[in-house]
Amino acid sequence: MRYRTAMDCLEEGGGYHKQALNETQITRDERRELYRKARFLYNFVLENVEDTTWEAKAALGAVGSLFIETGEWGVGITLLKAACRADPEEPSVWNALGAGYRKINKVEWARGAFEHAIKIMPPGDEHKGQLAQIMHNMATTYINEGEPQKAVDWSLKALAIDPDKDEHKFNLGLAYLELGDFAKGWDGYEVGRRQSAWDARNYSHPGRTVVDWDGSPGKNLVVYGEQGVGDEILFAHALKDAIAISKSVIIDCHPRLVNLFKRSFPECVVYGTRKDDDITWPGDHEIDAKVPFGSLHRFFRRDGAHFPIFPDGYIKPDGAYVREFAGKSGALRVGLSWIGGTKSTHVALRSMQLEKLAPILSVPGVEFVSLQYTEKAGEEVERVRAAHGWNITHDDAMNADLDKLFGCIAGLDLVVTVLTSNVHFAGAMNVPTWVLTPVKAPWQFMQKTMPWYPKTKLYRQDKSDDWQPVINTLARDLGYAVEAKRVLG
Repeated sequence: MRYRTAMDCLEEGGGYHKQALNETQITRDERRELYRKARFLYNFVLENVEDTTWEAKAALGAVGSLFIETGEWGVGITLLKAACRADPEEPSVWNALGAGYRKINKVEWARGAFEHAIKIMPPGDEHKGQLAQIMHNMATTYINEGEPQKAVDWSLKALAIDPDKDEHKFNLGLAYLELGDFAKGWDGYEVGRRQSAWDARNYSHPGRTVVDWDGSPGKNLVVYGEQGVGDEILFAHALKDAIAISKSVIIDCHPRLVNLFKRSFPECVVYGTRKDDDITWPGDHEIDAKVPFGSLHRFFRRDGAHFPIFPDGYIKPDGAYVREFAGKSGALRVGLSWIGGTKSTHVALRSMQLEKLAPILSVPGVEFVSLQYTEKAGEEVERVRAAHGWNITHDDAMNADLDKLFGCIAGLDLVVTVLTSNVHFAGAMNVPTWVLTPVKAPWQFMQKTMPWYPKTKLYRQDKSDDWQPVINTLARDLGYAVEAKRVLG
């Protein structure tokens, strides 16, 4: 290393970095190794050249961007702010800083960084791709922020400059989904899926090539999961349509969903191997084509009229568990979850402490059942029971087993939840569900209703981070539901 130039190290590190960022057909461990190599080379430059050199400034910005991409946002932002001070006329570092601010939900700061990057962008055709990328990033600050039309506007600007860039089309698709324009939305969503690791599943085997499904009938089809369990349940809304026109359908799902899908779609063969890299079962079947769950809607749900209502739901619980977890008190039984999401999906915006729901938990005549799956949920329930006397129970074993959880939910009168998979679990069984919905939410929750789930009602914030009016309104309506159960039985 000591005999190589700083430029050599930057170029090699940049190659690893670019591959880690853009290559979809590699494992997580391979991606981590590429990032490790890039970081080592950037660090070598920073250790061996003067701070004022171009190489040091470039390495500082590059390693800051790397930390943003690997989820170490605080470190990345700190480094990128230093890079902006060191080289204030470099658009790429301002663009990376904006991406970092977007990750920590500092949306206005992100937009400011992107605006500055656009302002200082040098003229010339050689910079058009970079300009389009910054406009694309600006569009992301309006997706899931309650302003989808602005996301459309910025995405169209990016596409006007770089019309062949798939990620710009993906952004545009998400914005259209948020606006309820399903035809345009699914088409853009599909473009984004095809450029990502979601499409990495391979069911070809010696003597048989399995291609991507084009929606044509009469095929032996594999439908496979590519996102979270909640997404698999949501997109399974269109599975019956695929079954109806196919010769046969195999489901490759999350292992926790195997029994649910076997009960719900008995005409299908079901495997729980979607997380496994090495599978042998495709050789036991005639398979013509594959399609991820998330692409089914592109074929079958292209406008609001294409969302059929399933009166009994489209996911079937285990009847034995429904009976096991059924209540005996005669009170209104309400499932409750109050924490949802992860760091990357803004858990803080969609979650709250259980005691924040005091107006709801204080409604008389209600038997609450905790549907919260987080590690400390049981302890939190016991603490508030002891402090306030609220009628709420928690069962760790039930929440950890999806067959039991679906059985419990199926026997409830109502589910009250923040944005978690429980929305999809309850909605897919047509259980009445009231959702505490933040101003900033994924596209599935940004319309007035959820067309998948006719008995789901969205209680939306008027102001970000202010849950009290939503909680008070929901508590009032819960009181009405108690009275209705008393009168109607």
